[in-house]
Amino acid sequence: MTGDMLESALLETHFDVIPFGIYVVDVATLDVVFVNRHFRDRLGDLAGRKCHEAIYESPQPCLFCKIRQLVDRDGLPNGKTYIFEHFNDKDDRWYQLKEKSMSWPDGRVVKYSIAVDITELKEVQNRLAEAHAELALKNRELARQNELLQENVRLREHVDRISRHDLKTPLNALVGIPPLLASGYGLNPEGVKLLHLIEDAGITMLNMINRTFDLYRLETGTYTLEPVPVNLAAVVRKAARDVTADAFFAGRTVRVLCRGHPAGEGDCLTVSGEELLCYSMFS
Repeated sequence: MTGDMLESALLETHFDVIPFGIYVVDVATLDVVFVNRHFRDRLGDLAGRKCHEAIYESPQPCLFCKIRQLVDRDGLPNGKTYIFEHFNDKDDRWYQLKEKSMSWPDGRVVKYSIAVDITELKEVQNRLAEAHAELALKNRELARQNELLQENVRLREHVDRISRHDLKTPLNALVGIPPLLASGYGLNPEGVKLLHLIEDAGITMLNMINRTFDLYRLETGTYTLEPVPVNLAAVVRKAARDVTADAFFAGRTVRVLCRGHPAGEGDCLTVSGEELLCYSMFS
């Protein structure tokens, strides 16, 4: 065995143990010089056939062929290495190709290609890309809905301010007139008491109008409670007094008991909360 043959055999043995497909092509003739065991087991021995016909079943040299970029003007190896991805229509697989030129032991200049099957990796990348695109669409839709919600909140605040102004104007008179009537028109105690009821009802209505946006925050879960001591007995008595003015309760008696006896002015049942919200629960 000559030195060239021994060197060639050693090189081929080295290529055979690599667990990826490797083929060697004569850069001048495009003839397959060698394929390693990994390729031979799949494609058979392709030596002597044109590489584009044997590997890619193409009658013409491949458009992606890198031979011209791998040799210099004299057709000798230029030391460059190209790594790129390619989809092989023949076996419907993706490969990463690493190609470089070299001198074969018999003196020919060849190009060797190492083909790593990356089909599963490409499938994972595609799934990740699809998931990323879907997430981007969902984020965009979420941002649009959030912007719409904020616009609705701004519109709600604007309408709320207008409504409060329109409702408060007549109520100011309702709250302001009873004290004048009670002090300057010689009304009897029962009349004065009724005026105080009207005044209290007006004040309560004003407070509820002022707190309408707080109620909206309660509905949307954005309200921050700031509890203070509240006399619940007084709140319930006031709510009972106000509801008896409703036609539904005409002729009916509403009794408020505190610790088993009728609640009076001196009864106190202190809880932690906000008075207007407590009133809304019972009215």
